[in-house]
Amino acid sequence: MIVELTVAEDGTVPPDSIVIIEAEPQGYFERAAAKAAEKFKYKPKVVNGKPQKVTGVKYRFSFDLAD
Repeated sequence: MIVELTVAEDGTVPPDSIVIIEAEPQGYFERAAAKAAEKFKYKPKVVNGKPQKVTGVKYRFSFDLAD
């Protein structure tokens, strides 16, 4: 599963910025991936000493199910 998100100036991920780009199988893990991505905390990009918002960050989730 691939999600695309925005990293805000404070390093958090705004929930409304999370978009599911690819899901296989569809309809099973999208909510779990979005909830996990909301909890991410990044070190923000800094330009000239100021933190910057970064859009279009892609993250791949892998879900393994036990037999």
